[in-house]
Amino acid sequence: MSKNVQQLVAELPEVYQTIYGHPEWAQAASRDCYDRIDTLGAIYDQLAAKLGRPLRVLDLGCAQGFFCLSLAERGATVKGVDFQEENIAVCRALADENPQLDASFATGRIEEVIDALEPGQYDLAIGLSVFHHIVHLHGVARTQRWLARLASCTEAMILELARRGEPLYWGPSQPVDPRELLRDCAFFHEIARFNTHLSAIYRPLYVVSQHWLLLEGHCEVIEQWRDAPYTEAQEAHHGSRRYYFGKNYFCKVINFNLADGSLLEAENQRNQDELRRECAFLGAPPSGFVAPALLGHGISDSEGWLITERLEGKLLRDRLLREDGLDRARIIGELLEQLKLLEQAGLYHDDLRSWNVLINRNDAVRLIDYGSIGAEKTDCVWPYDLFQSWSIFVNELFNPPATKLDLLRPFALSPFNVPEPFRRWLFAAWRQPAQTLTFAKLQALFAQRERLPACAENETGMERWVAAMESGLQQLQLHVHHLPGERVAPPPSSDVDAPFADLLRRTERLEQQMAEQLERQRDSDDQLAAVLRSRSWRLMAPYRYAWLQYHLLRQHGVKDRARHAAKRALRAGYAQIHRRPVLKSWVINTLHKSGYYPQARQLFQRLFPLSHSVEEGMQQATHDAQRARLSAQLNEMDSVPEEVRNIYQQLKK
Repeated sequence: MSKNVQQLVAELPEVYQTIYGHPEWAQAASRDCYDRIDTLGAIYDQLAAKLGRPLRVLDLGCAQGFFCLSLAERGATVKGVDFQEENIAVCRALADENPQLDASFATGRIEEVIDALEPGQYDLAIGLSVFHHIVHLHGVARTQRWLARLASCTEAMILELARRGEPLYWGPSQPVDPRELLRDCAFFHEIARFNTHLSAIYRPLYVVSQHWLLLEGHCEVIEQWRDAPYTEAQEAHHGSRRYYFGKNYFCKVINFNLADGSLLEAENQRNQDELRRECAFLGAPPSGFVAPALLGHGISDSEGWLITERLEGKLLRDRLLREDGLDRARIIGELLEQLKLLEQAGLYHDDLRSWNVLINRNDAVRLIDYGSIGAEKTDCVWPYDLFQSWSIFVNELFNPPATKLDLLRPFALSPFNVPEPFRRWLFAAWRQPAQTLTFAKLQALFAQRERLPACAENETGMERWVAAMESGLQQLQLHVHHLPGERVAPPPSSDVDAPFADLLRRTERLEQQMAEQLERQRDSDDQLAAVLRSRSWRLMAPYRYAWLQYHLLRQHGVKDRARHAAKRALRAGYAQIHRRPVLKSWVINTLHKSGYYPQARQLFQRLFPLSHSVEEGMQQATHDAQRARLSAQLNEMDSVPEEVRNIYQQLKK
């Protein structure tokens, strides 16, 4: 190693990363970087292969430049930014040692660099264990905006994010779930977790992009995405799912938990069950059932995903609401054929809805949402009966406005609201014994619909009563649905208006003052952080320490300060011994043999009174538990050996 780099590394406040090209410094590094560079390199290679060229990389918080130089070794053009001048000096010296690598470095603030970015200036941005400092200084909301801008200006990002539970000063500032910082980014996926030197909590590593889907070997352009299965279902699944569409693929990503806790345990279980069912079904669909090819899937403790071949077409729901000319008979016939094939395999679709049916440009019909296919012969919501649910679906098919209701499903189960000859067909199915009804029988009756008798020929009072009740329920449902949209006249003016208006103005003024105070607090924090990072503050550290020792010496005297120093030394020595079980056992045995164990134990109890009391409490609790178990065994004499039972009986006499 050259003398220049040797001196620069030795002067670092912390050797945080592995020093590129110098394995002799590996033991001094706080974190080993080789495991992470393999993961980053795989993402880099995927994206570079898709773009057909080496990437332009921006490393935010580059520290000693290991990742910059390692990616430059793969052919990248890399710019590293760090706010510590000592780090940048090391990076530049290492770059001088490796002139064949296209890497440059600059001192700067991450916030300022992101604000100054031009779209397309870099392909890949890296931020490894650095954005928790931004969150601590500026808050979650501002960090969200910076990350969204960074994602929009680059092709992809790789971020290692700290966790709120880490026992550091910035821990409470972090969001409950790191994914909250990425909510405004189209795609994000956890690719790995890595430990740190700061705590036992592993940090997640995410790949993030507004433009690319990057899922374990899959790298595809995102043409469009949404967080709801269809336009009017914005609250469906509480935002736990995201849907991505590309030229030849469809991808569904399902989160099993949400930061705000809005996902109930039952919904979480439904998410996991649906994903597993969908992967299993698409892996081996029933004979004759045409399903898209399963291109990939995966599952972790926090999310699951699958990628399939993209089916061409539009949702039946959208076609119905636009009132396009549709061949209803063909839709019903093709769906019955697919439902019959499932039925023959012992499978049923428990969420047959207009948004789970796809129609292509040739009006061919495809049943989708394969996660809803399972062995249970039931619907997922009211009315739960599969064939009653099918009747509602047919009614919706002929009455599209009913699909706009967003409360319960429409109260439209009977055949009396659909035109002929579909009314005859549904009425014939209605008259079948419920236990014998199958989709195969529905299909057979559908083929004969023109020849079936009219409803009036077999209609009874029961059918008329059902039709009347159904019509009344539909009117009531429609009325309840429109209640939230009705305009309510404002109450007449009264004497309370003026005090209320004054209270409202005062509240707004207080909110404005609080916002200004928070902004001043942030400015103060920024100024304090700038002072603490300054070179002069670090240079004055020895003088501040000397002044503190002088002040403490005057306050406590020489004797007490010597006692304090001795206690610190003993505590440090004990901590070193305690971390080495073999050494600890040897010291205790030596003290026992020499006869100094009682004095050493008294000294330990004086140094660590809390540990002593905790230890005694644990020993007492252990003894109490042992006595309780022994008493229980003696009381349950059947479980005690006969010899012990005889001795116990003799002792009781």
